[in-house]
Amino acid sequence: MGFEASALLSLDASAARSRPLHYWTTGQQGEVVELLVAMQAVWCADWGLPTPPKVPDGTADLTEDAARRALHAQWFGSGSAGGQLSAHPDNTPTMAESVTAEAWDNWRSRLDSALGTGATAYGLGLHAEVPARWTGILDLRLPWWQGALPLRLSRHAVSRLLQLDPTSPPILRPLPSPPGLASVSVALGGRLLEARALLSPVCLTLAQLEGLQLGDVIALDHPLDVPVGVQLRHPGGDTTPLCRAWLGQKKGQMALLTEHTGTD
Repeated sequence: MGFEASALLSLDASAARSRPLHYWTTGQQGEVVELLVAMQAVWCADWGLPTPPKVPDGTADLTEDAARRALHAQWFGSGSAGGQLSAHPDNTPTMAESVTAEAWDNWRSRLDSALGTGATAYGLGLHAEVPARWTGILDLRLPWWQGALPLRLSRHAVSRLLQLDPTSPPILRPLPSPPGLASVSVALGGRLLEARALLSPVCLTLAQLEGLQLGDVIALDHPLDVPVGVQLRHPGGDTTPLCRAWLGQKKGQMALLTEHTGTD
């Protein structure tokens, strides 16, 4: 009775055909999270944002659109956050949407700089396919406002962040902010906005209107002891109540003494 040839590979063939295994220890995974959270804290400080709270158990994962809306809400409250729902008739982004987009793009740029372009994926959700442990792909959840920001890092991205890849550029800890970046208050400090002070309306008859001449005085129904309403006018034409003000003069010019209304 003869024996069948063995199906076992030789040592050389096994080495040539074997697939390398990549696995991150618990300590390495924790270090990755700490580095990304530190980078996030620097980004928040640069943009004048509060640091997101820690992610408690059971926190919902955010899609990219939801993460952008949560970022928008930190500055401007609820509303559009990315130009898809613009308040302007010509569908141009509002100033709030533009600032949100710039901040989000800057966050993505910092991740690409630290991890490599295209090394991350967003909005995986709780039902995303779990990668095999030996692939080196790492799923993690970063703190974010109104939820958690899920990220999927490639093996090369993790190696780059942990400085395990000798070809990776050096990364400082915590990662610094790009040069020339100003906070929101500084960047927008010189932007001009139109404000209007509204008095009581004036009613004139057609005869009075036709008889108006230069130098005529029109009496207003607005009492001097009643404040005027000051509104902020947006580029799209909408207005937002800003404050109350009292009529007066300063250095020979008409002036307004503003008063906080006690509302946001």
